[in-house]
Amino acid sequence: MLNPTPPTVNVRELRANLRHLLDRARVGERIRVFSASTAVAALIGPHDLHLVHADGADPQRRSAPEVRSHLREVLQDARRGRPTLITVHGQPYAALVSNEQHAALEIRRASRPLSELDTLTLVTNSGHVASAGDLTATPGGVGDVPSFDERPGAQEHVMQILTFWNESGGATKSTMVAELGYLLSSRVNAAGQPNRVLLVDLDPQRSLTHRMGLLDDPNSKARRLGSTLNTVLQESDNDFPEPFTPVRMPGLRVVPAHQQLRALENILLSDDALLVGLRGALAGLRGQYDYVLIDTPPSNGGLTRAALVASNFAVIPMPTHIKSVENLENVTSVLAQCRRLNPELRIASFIPTTFNKGRVQDREILELMHQQLSALAPIAPPVTERPAVFRDVIPARGAVGLDQPRNPATAELGAVLDHLLAALARTPSGVSA
Repeated sequence: MLNPTPPTVNVRELRANLRHLLDRARVGERIRVFSASTAVAALIGPHDLHLVHADGADPQRRSAPEVRSHLREVLQDARRGRPTLITVHGQPYAALVSNEQHAALEIRRASRPLSELDTLTLVTNSGHVASAGDLTATPGGVGDVPSFDERPGAQEHVMQILTFWNESGGATKSTMVAELGYLLSSRVNAAGQPNRVLLVDLDPQRSLTHRMGLLDDPNSKARRLGSTLNTVLQESDNDFPEPFTPVRMPGLRVVPAHQQLRALENILLSDDALLVGLRGALAGLRGQYDYVLIDTPPSNGGLTRAALVASNFAVIPMPTHIKSVENLENVTSVLAQCRRLNPELRIASFIPTTFNKGRVQDREILELMHQQLSALAPIAPPVTERPAVFRDVIPARGAVGLDQPRNPATAELGAVLDHLLAALARTPSGVSA
């Protein structure tokens, strides 16, 4: 089934769900747009647009937010036969074309000889349509075409996005992002090169930003609103900020936070199109990083949800006290809500932190975590409470693995990272780089 019946939306649905529909069009799905029961246009992906170019059409370019705000004008252009190329962060995402052009695409696709099929459109088990380049198939169908994951190298060079989240304060989220981020940057990827690691601070308290030393200089550009993700979260078509390089950990790149992120918590919850903006912004970084680690505020508000919607995995640090287990229902509820916009979101791991094996309560809570949480996600080896170690490391703007490589804490954190990477390998997901 190479040419399924295109799904349909009306103009209002197109405006309200533009970002989601762009993602669908980008991977090969065609979407008919109706107004008053009359088909007025079709939303197509970049490959189909290439075929429209063969007709000599010269599309105008608009960013996604411009299309949303000028939708009536864009649809009128489509009806006149002038395609509109829709861009996100300057990259072509989809296009709006006339019904006649859409029909011509269907005819051309059906009549093109096999030798010209440089891209096939395949229907996945979930009913979505995906574009798989450089495949070979017979006209009889796609049953013999290997799945994407079975193609040689299909799982190489994948950008994994992980959000570290716990709605309780003091859960060591920032510590885990900094420490595991550093250890990741000291290891190599599938190509034998050091992992390219981006840390993103979405917490208005800016603990991670301070930890990386980005605010030590009163004149640092990291103190400026334009250096953070504030503008991207409000409008994802804004340029992604240039990340900073920590002085003592040059293998990392860091996007700082700003106190004014607090003002966005409720704004992000007001519109699903805003919640998915960060996902589109990070998708524009494909090929630049192997791992993106996001530090979130201790809440379940808009910043946290935007991060979860943008991520492949959630990583949940949990101090070994009873409050962590009591909050489990809230954790699962928020994740379920975020999966409405990001069905692929999974919990990669629960990380027991601030563990003291000498305390009976800690041992009991750790056992309770294994009993109650293992069905949801694997439990990492516990990270022992060592306040003296981190009191030395944090002011030095370093990491335990950097400043105290022989400390038992370094071995524990390495074991946590090994566990986390194994969990990611068991649950393949990611953004192709």
